[in-house]
Amino acid sequence: MTVDEIICSLKADALVPSRFPVRLIFTESLIEYKKLVDQLKNITDKTAIINIGDSCVGDDKYPAQSILDSKITQSGDSVVLLSMSEYLRIGMDRELGTQKLFMSLWERQQSEASLRRIIIPLFSAKDLFDRLISKIDPRQTDCIFMVDGKSSQRYDLIFCAPCFESIFKDATIGIKAWLLNWDKLLVANPQQKIITTLFARIQKTASSVFVDKQDDIFSYLKSITNETGLIQKWGTDEQWTILAKAHTDATELGSTIDSVLKVSKFDPIIVLSRWKTMTADDRWLTWLRFRLTDIKGYIAYIFRNSKSINAIEKDLQFGIFDLLAEHPEWIDEYRAVKTVLTPPTTSEYISRLESLEFGKMRLSLLTCDNHEEKTYAIKIASEMIRAGNCIKSVGKAFVTLYPEFAFYLLSADKLPAELRDYFAWYIQKKVENRYENGEGLISVINLEKYNSRNSTIT
Repeated sequence: MTVDEIICSLKADALVPSRFPVRLIFTESLIEYKKLVDQLKNITDKTAIINIGDSCVGDDKYPAQSILDSKITQSGDSVVLLSMSEYLRIGMDRELGTQKLFMSLWERQQSEASLRRIIIPLFSAKDLFDRLISKIDPRQTDCIFMVDGKSSQRYDLIFCAPCFESIFKDATIGIKAWLLNWDKLLVANPQQKIITTLFARIQKTASSVFVDKQDDIFSYLKSITNETGLIQKWGTDEQWTILAKAHTDATELGSTIDSVLKVSKFDPIIVLSRWKTMTADDRWLTWLRFRLTDIKGYIAYIFRNSKSINAIEKDLQFGIFDLLAEHPEWIDEYRAVKTVLTPPTTSEYISRLESLEFGKMRLSLLTCDNHEEKTYAIKIASEMIRAGNCIKSVGKAFVTLYPEFAFYLLSADKLPAELRDYFAWYIQKKVENRYENGEGLISVINLEKYNSRNSTIT
């Protein structure tokens, strides 16, 4: 039947007494549903429009039977009851259980002489009705109407746990708001999200209106990304929420992390330079970024293999000792790590340096950014000289690492010839930390040639 034909039938039916007050009108088209509702409002001069959502006892509560019955009783002989289809979509478990709001209406009987009518238009709900009513009373056969035609439009409803409220900013909050506004919302957007504490009671359905539910943020995030390697235990619900809030379908998850970290390009050293001032969440995001990318190198290796995020800083300082033999190419990156993190040079660290066989290898791991490393560098220089290296070769080894010390080691070359040998010997013995008599190196020096004390090295 068309909407117009149904309206004509209902007008005629309103004049005939009936034992059963309820009339159901099913339609598969939202356009036809809205047309039907508009015409039902004027089916009689005294037709009352009741939205079942107004019977909810709270913003996120199901409609109450007692409140609905009271509204119907107070509304005269002609009532149009709206949003019943949406109630069935979210309250099927109630209807199949003991709280049969819809069933109590459908099975309601009245005096044979009564003209009362309760007209219920239902959108895409015939399958829901069939689940509840396996056999129709023959006396109610004429109480059911079907609007001709089907709709090719698909509608998707996702009922979400309250933890999604910060993620879906455009979601409808609460069952009551959904019941009162669902038709306008679906016209505006056929994909709707509803935040409700009752999500666990929602039953999934598949028809022209697909009903799904979402209660796990990690599962949701994984479903909207291509990161099949994500593991839930890597983060907390709160941490996964940070990513879910920021992620869009147009970006890779790695780009989302970069956006949250406010970096235009993920450079390990640049990101690590902010490590000490990062929040715990930003450190976790940095750790996750390394897990999700194929970045190579020392920093990436440590991030992927540390037992915990809290251990990363120490592992970055000490991990090189176990990796140096296999990855000598990581030395420069390691030194850059030390420069940005400035870890303390502890006795434990010095002990690990001492375990390395060659002085130059130990020297390659230093940055001389603090007093302790400079002191240890001088100790290595002393060992190198004692091992037979000349003062010039040792000095050249420190030109980049410790330029002030290198200048001192090589300063004898800049002295007048009569002083050069003596000061080269003096500097070597001072660094070597050995005393020997250098009388044989002292020539007769004309002190009048020098303007002041120390003028030869200033």
